Amino acid sequence: MRFYAIVLFMASMVGLATAQDLILLFVFWDLTAVASYLLIGFDRQDAEARRSTLMALLVAGISAVGLLVGILLLRVEYGTTQLPEIIGRAEAGRREAARRCTPPPRPRSWGSPRCWPRARSAVTAPSPRARCSSWRF
Repeated sequence: MRFYAIVLFMASMVGLATAQDLILLFVFWDLTAVASYLLIGFDRQDAEARRSTLMALLVAGISAVGLLVGILLLRVEYGTTQLPEIIGRAEAGRREAARRCTPPPRPRSWGSPRCWPRARSAVTAPSPRARCSSWRF
């Protein structure tokens, strides 16, 4: 299961980086959240991992709602969800509407559990180093 979660995470990140449509961007954003949920909660027996998994899912869900609101505002303003068209229309003279709908700097980091004080413990995924240190050769 863990290898499928890693592949899902990598594929959703590639899709997130290459999406030309805001709907696809939202879908890949949520796939990234699901993959993160699976990777962080890898150790199901550990209560700390289960708590951290739920915290990470909560933070990702809140940021997904913010992304959806931004997508809806852009759709209402520009009448499309295609990123090249939105950028072209914004450059053509509708800069005020683009400024209203543009999120503050570094919005992706706000969706990361590392940036929320209560969610810092959410990143407890097992590391290869921790696994290797317990191996006997």
